[in-house]
Amino acid sequence: MSSTTTAYNTGLDILSKTATTITVRVGIGSTTDAKLYPRESDPVSGRWLQTTNVGAKTFEVQVLDNVPSTNRSTHVFQYAHPNAIILGEKIPEYHVGFATIMTGTGNISTNVSITNTEARFYAKRNISNVGYNSVTGMTTVTTSTPHGLIQGEEVFVSGIAFTCDYKPSVNISNVGYHTVTGIMTVTTSAGHGLTTYGTVASTVLLTGIGMTCQLDNGSSTHTYPRTTDPTYNGNKVLEVLSSTQFVVNVGVSTVPTFYQSGGTAQGAIIAPRKTDRAFTGERILRIVSPTSFEINSGISTRVHRYARGGTVDKKTEIIIDSPRPYNDIPLYYSSDSISGVGSNATADLTVGQGSSVTDFSIDLKGYGYGVNEILTVPIGGITGIPTTSGYTGNEFQPTFSCEHKGVANNKVPKVITRRPVTTVNCGTESLL
Repeated sequence: MSSTTTAYNTGLDILSKTATTITVRVGIGSTTDAKLYPRESDPVSGRWLQTTNVGAKTFEVQVLDNVPSTNRSTHVFQYAHPNAIILGEKIPEYHVGFATIMTGTGNISTNVSITNTEARFYAKRNISNVGYNSVTGMTTVTTSTPHGLIQGEEVFVSGIAFTCDYKPSVNISNVGYHTVTGIMTVTTSAGHGLTTYGTVASTVLLTGIGMTCQLDNGSSTHTYPRTTDPTYNGNKVLEVLSSTQFVVNVGVSTVPTFYQSGGTAQGAIIAPRKTDRAFTGERILRIVSPTSFEINSGISTRVHRYARGGTVDKKTEIIIDSPRPYNDIPLYYSSDSISGVGSNATADLTVGQGSSVTDFSIDLKGYGYGVNEILTVPIGGITGIPTTSGYTGNEFQPTFSCEHKGVANNKVPKVITRRPVTTVNCGTESLL
């Protein structure tokens, strides 16, 4: 074995050897020094990456913010450390900002706005299909639009209507509907098996009910519920009048509406329920396609079939940043002031519960201020109080008068009021 022999499969580069020792370099896969990526200076270092073109054993990621790379020489893969790829959850971080606005009465009003590093909140996706294996709990969720999720993220599915084999669909023979209250009394041709308690049979799916209304003088039959109706994904059973009659609330109507024909009713569950494993969220186990992913929502003793509805959302973390304190704010010349050359005076403000300035103190004395010059707190910019650019109103103007200290011409300002009136300084002396 020579001193330049390389152990390719172990990533050890042999540097030197004696009769009893071998000196190696760890992390090198060939005689040409391999480089470990990403480096700390690389754009993707320490960041979660969105996967695309996901296959059974392959995927793609974008590792540069700007393409092409400035180094366009050939890069050849050598090896990867264990756990080089981490599949995990990326929780969007949304930062709360406090925007302070001075009102026309001289008070300060604080509004709250929320921004985030992803440039947007995650928008809920509607579910178009769910495949559920009751033996393994594996659940394949399909969304009507691309879900934009990655493997390992925690998601919340809700409002999914499932039917079970022990609650068959029954035909509807009559419907009584009260347009003012929204109450609908449904009569079925066979026993409906519904109840007003529990989670298994207290929700019903209504389908294909033919109704006419006075809007077109009953000339056409409309099928309800429509996919846009609030009760399309299920109705809570309010009352069971008999084995073939029950009551639900489907919402009000602006015109008289009458039952014509058809329709079915079937007991359903809206999943996940509070007792279900997926109620508190589940991690994505696999991305099947841009509109489909897999989770494990827990096993069941019954076969469940997807009926309709449901949404997908994901966890959001709100971080409330500490508001910028009203400390060390530079005092600028007010537009009401005569021109002057003073500078470097700063103040601390205390804002009360009623959004007004209740107290202040001068931090830095500054220099070069003259008599009858008026100072105020700046608005906006890097150092001022954040507010809208179109603000107009009473300024906060601390008012001073000169006080003698027993020595000729030794004068310093003394605060006499905090109301918006003239601010005077002491000749060419410093502010304090």
